[in-house]
Amino acid sequence: MQNPWRNGLGGRPAPRAPQRPVVPVNTLAAVDAQLGAVRDVGDLNRRLAVLAPIANLVTPAEAWGDIPDGHSVSLSRVKVDPNPRAGDVYPLGERHADGGGSEKVFGLAKVALLRLGQAAGVTVARNVAGAMANGRTDDGTDPHFCGWTVTVEAGGLFGARQAHTGDATIDLRDDSEAVQSIRDHFEAPERVLRERREYIERAAQTAALLRALRNALCLTIELTEAQLQQPFVVVLLRYDGSYANLDDRRAFRDAQIRASSAAAHALFGPGPSVGFTSEPIPPREGG
Repeated sequence: MQNPWRNGLGGRPAPRAPQRPVVPVNTLAAVDAQLGAVRDVGDLNRRLAVLAPIANLVTPAEAWGDIPDGHSVSLSRVKVDPNPRAGDVYPLGERHADGGGSEKVFGLAKVALLRLGQAAGVTVARNVAGAMANGRTDDGTDPHFCGWTVTVEAGGLFGARQAHTGDATIDLRDDSEAVQSIRDHFEAPERVLRERREYIERAAQTAALLRALRNALCLTIELTEAQLQQPFVVVLLRYDGSYANLDDRRAFRDAQIRASSAAAHALFGPGPSVGFTSEPIPPREGG
């Protein structure tokens, strides 16, 4: 059975359209010229100023005051296809345009938000004793009602990880507004309702995850067609050991080597001990 939450209609999902470039090549070239790792805050702000009118910047700051020592800022372009049939976005309807009239608006689908989240270093928080970061928030006694919470972590402007939470509640009980809306707008409401109730827990979990991702990435819910025609550029602060002091850089390098060795030992066990000698190595027999 198809998941009825995928397209909100309770039927088969729309066929996928072939991927095709929708952003002008000259715009992509201008964006790509600003990408890369930046360690100078002046250079970073110049790049952000160039990108602001031609790209969707995924960053909480319009301009940076400083880049912490030992860090760099990475600028990466992430593909988001503006065609709803491709699966990256979905229509949300229309809203009043600033210049009068109306304009179509869209939301970022799960696959696009996950792509942006990975580029931004967003991770799902783990549950710890005494605090639930992810899981069901209701008592689970009613199969037609489900609440869920998801907490993700993302790096802040100063390198510290910050928590961002998303909550969602889905009420498909007989007297709920959602059920009444389904019965008013679908030709086969009982079939749609049955299918949505079957996937209610998965739908609540996904809705909470998407809200947490939007919070972490500082993204609005509604995006216009004009905004979706622009590339998305993720701005990420990374700890890479690029300290101004040479001794600090060496200490970082040594720490990386020790961490890599410890991970290899944990996975494969300690390697054989190797001894060195100044004596010549005797030839093998027969050769």
